[in-house]
Amino acid sequence: EPDVQKAATPEVAHAGIETHAKANSSFPIIHVGNFEQVSPTLLRGGAPNARALKELKAAGVKTILNLRGDGSASRKEERSAKEIGLDYYN
Repeated sequence: EPDVQKAATPEVAHAGIETHAKANSSFPIIHVGNFEQVSPTLLRGGAPNARALKELKAAGVKTILNLRGDGSASRKEERSAKEIGLDYYN
């Protein structure tokens, strides 16, 4: 389980999860900008692309909550998430 203190460093905020993953080798690399573990059960970050959705699912994520609103990018993200079995709410 990632160390939440390390996840909150400015280095991670700028580099995304890749720096976090290097500091915490048990946590997989997730290619999502501004990614952070808020608590043991809550992750947050920018809009994931199809690759990142697969990485999130492989890391054990079950639900995506989109706070950006409806639009073509959100609808595409929803389709991609549902295709791989993630719950998706917007």
